[in-house]
Amino acid sequence: MLLIILTGCNSQIFLEDEKDNIHNALSEYLSLLVKKDYKSASESVVYFAEKPYSVQEEIAKEIWIQRVKNQYNTNSYLLSFHILTVEPSVDNRDFAPALAEMTVLENGIKNTRNIYVH
Repeated sequence: MLLIILTGCNSQIFLEDEKDNIHNALSEYLSLLVKKDYKSASESVVYFAEKPYSVQEEIAKEIWIQRVKNQYNTNSYLLSFHILTVEPSVDNRDFAPALAEMTVLENGIKNTRNIYVH
């Protein structure tokens, strides 16, 4: 019985550590977006392509940075955020759901939204 309790405690500690790591990584990424440091923020983005290796990662980063800059130029960007919840990753992948309250400027209009981030 003691082994089961200790195992449960250890897994709970692991989950809390994982949540803290996710929270910190997401907070750092969103802070970089607020600061408009898109180059540094791009290091945290995972890039997908239709076909494996169809786009080199450096090219994908430059495309992402240009898209974010274009959004900024249309008065659409992140002003502030507050992370509401973080869940541990499912099926041991590098993606974990988090919910953040984000204040954004969208075409010059300020809005606050709850947005899921992975």
